[in-house]
Amino acid sequence: MRGFRKFLVVLFCIVSSVSVTAQSPADWWFFGQEAGVHFDGGNPIPNFDGQLTTIEGCAAISSTIGELMFYTGGTNVWDSTHTIMPNGTGLFGNPSSSQSAVIVPYPGNPSKFYVFTCSGCTGGCGTGANCYFAYSIVDMNLNGGLGDIDTNFKNIILFDSTAEKCTAVRHANGSDLWVLGHDKPGNTFYAYHLSSAGIVDTVVTSIGAEHATQCAGYMMGSPDGDKIAVAVTTNNPIEIFPFDQTSGVVGTPDSLIGNTAYGVHFSPSGQYLYVTFLGQGIKQYDVTAANIQASEYIVSASGFAGGMALGPDERLYVATSLTPYLDRINFPDIGGAGCQFQDSAVFTTVNGGYGLPNNIDLSLFNLGVFDATDLCLGNATQFDFDSTNINSVSWNFGDPGSGASNTSTDFFPIHVFSDTGLFDVRLIATADTNVDTAIQTVRIYPRQSVDLGNDTTICVGEQFVLDVSQPYAGFLWQDTSSSDTFLVNGAELIYVRVIGVCDTVSDTIRVTYDDSISFDLGPDTTLCGGTRYFLDADIQVDAELTWSTGDSLDTLGVTQSGQYFLLASNTCGVVSDTVEVVFKPIPATSLLPADTINCFDNEIVLSHPDLDSTTYVWSDSSSKKNYRVDTTETVWLAAFN
Repeated sequence: MRGFRKFLVVLFCIVSSVSVTAQSPADWWFFGQEAGVHFDGGNPIPNFDGQLTTIEGCAAISSTIGELMFYTGGTNVWDSTHTIMPNGTGLFGNPSSSQSAVIVPYPGNPSKFYVFTCSGCTGGCGTGANCYFAYSIVDMNLNGGLGDIDTNFKNIILFDSTAEKCTAVRHANGSDLWVLGHDKPGNTFYAYHLSSAGIVDTVVTSIGAEHATQCAGYMMGSPDGDKIAVAVTTNNPIEIFPFDQTSGVVGTPDSLIGNTAYGVHFSPSGQYLYVTFLGQGIKQYDVTAANIQASEYIVSASGFAGGMALGPDERLYVATSLTPYLDRINFPDIGGAGCQFQDSAVFTTVNGGYGLPNNIDLSLFNLGVFDATDLCLGNATQFDFDSTNINSVSWNFGDPGSGASNTSTDFFPIHVFSDTGLFDVRLIATADTNVDTAIQTVRIYPRQSVDLGNDTTICVGEQFVLDVSQPYAGFLWQDTSSSDTFLVNGAELIYVRVIGVCDTVSDTIRVTYDDSISFDLGPDTTLCGGTRYFLDADIQVDAELTWSTGDSLDTLGVTQSGQYFLLASNTCGVVSDTVEVVFKPIPATSLLPADTINCFDNEIVLSHPDLDSTTYVWSDSSSKKNYRVDTTETVWLAAFN
């Protein structure tokens, strides 16, 4: 049905040095010597599952929700399980072709994709015949949903003697595509108009520099599709052609000095063109300048820079030949030094190659018929489309949990989804007697939250990991790290910001440390005389103290004999010790009365004192309490303890 407006929904959030992106068709890359990168939440994470081995060209495609679909080096096609598709061998690409393949959507059929391949002029193809520009169609409904090449549309040859170049841009009508190739030797562009009916037109334009026997180098369309940049790795110039998106005609180019030029790529806005030069670094040009050549800025003066690809994080990644690193231009839409070139930004562990995936502009994978905005749980999602000449509509949001709200006949309805996840939204539109149906998958994203917990104290030597992991979010800690976990390795105030598709939230926690407790109350002690003894454990770390007396003092003064124990505790554990303290009085030096004379009318009774822990012995060697005297004698009493 005609009249539906095509659209692209891009959700992004940039806070400080962290960017968060929704899933995209460019989330998975496979290139080089089984190298791989997965953009998880916008961050490039090395992946080692890929089976592709190539010197240069490659292409990969993910679903609009970031799930790997398939990838290719131009000769074989691997599915999402990293298995070659049943009919996925023998394509007419070439592992030594700069842009051996490009994957483009099949207009009007989200289950199908074109894989255009170009053999190029190296890797055995040379200047002879059978160096084809061809296409095959991958149908994702085949092979149990893993996809396979349709046997009726495999290696369909479009022309012979192709250069190592292929790219795609949007047609002016917003729903179709142009796919472009280039011959060799020659200066001819072939532009193929792709619609829902297949290839419906071929436009041939001969213009620009000759691509002779050496035809390596990239060709790339600008994001809005009105320019085509071409590099040829000889003494040929770099050329920037205007492109008529209605007619498919390539116009007269601007030429730049291009000796050894290889990779070309526009910035996301299309203002700047980046060019890599084999062995000579990277340069930036402002294509809006009156004198483009004069706007040249040397981004990097050295290094073997190869192909370039724009990530879903809108940063430009650069292949570094046969090394396990990718360089990166962090802000490609900023001129001069502000573009911030970062050498060896991504460590891929295994060697890459000269090429990166031949990613066309992501908007080409969003040829939808209605627009959905505000895609966060709890929000009212707004639906919009081009209602020109439409008489009535019927919406089904694929959300039975919302009850009666699951359907609407409003032209531009709002709907609050009952849960997160994927929903197949159906629009049936009627224009006079014509009825058309569109089904699109909408993802509703979860809200972001973070709770680091209460301030805490842990024992020295213990590991304490804070985990804030959640989907569709990036993370920024106080030390500028961006992992979803944080290993605490010192007493500090820890801060995290969670930057998600829906929310930006933050939290703090203070972590302190306890040292292990060690103390000794000393040996059991007996005291002769005295009325107080001080027990001091001399604990040098923070701890809670509890004495057997109930006191919590650092030092305990005791005045009575007995066993005393101390419990000391902190997060490292509980430690205790016991000590016995015995007080023994010193016996008096005068134990008996003075000498006396008695007429023995009555006996004299002598008694010793009652003192704990004191032994008394009389002159008759007895230890009795009382000593009776009824005759003249010398009596003595000894006391000891």
